Amino acid sequence: MAARFDWSPARADVMSAFMQGEEQSRDKLLFMEQPPQGLPGLQPGQVLRTAKGIFGLATAPQQWWATLKKALLKVELVSKDGHKLHLVQSLVDPALFVGYGSDGTLQAIVRVHVDDLLIASSTQASNEIIKKLFPFGGWQGLDFISLR
Repeated sequence: MAARFDWSPARADVMSAFMQGEEQSRDKLLFMEQPPQGLPGLQPGQVLRTAKGIFGLATAPQQWWATLKKALLKVELVSKDGHKLHLVQSLVDPALFVGYGSDGTLQAIVRVHVDDLLIASSTQASNEIIKKLFPFGGWQGLDFISLR
């Protein structure tokens, strides 16, 4: 679709995605040890109480997905004609979010795979808005080869 509309797609990975999720309440407190090299500001052997999802917790992916989905559905983008638009989640593919202009034309696409996002839109402004939602690793542009 991005090639069809001559949009410039980009992709990136959300840094520490599971830790970007909302704080979760637990019936029992969960603690973890520091990594072997320790953490700045903590004494050796000091343990940490986990408040958010961390890799390895069964609930972490679900927590991250809820946070990401809420952010994508709430974000306000700009269409090519300058009108504001919101993303909607595809009914067929829940990992696909699309935005339509006031005239019904496709204006933005966000494709999600766990913590990887692929974005393409009719305006660079919309791409920049999405890039500010979470801390991302470096964004990489994608090129398409057209076969005619």
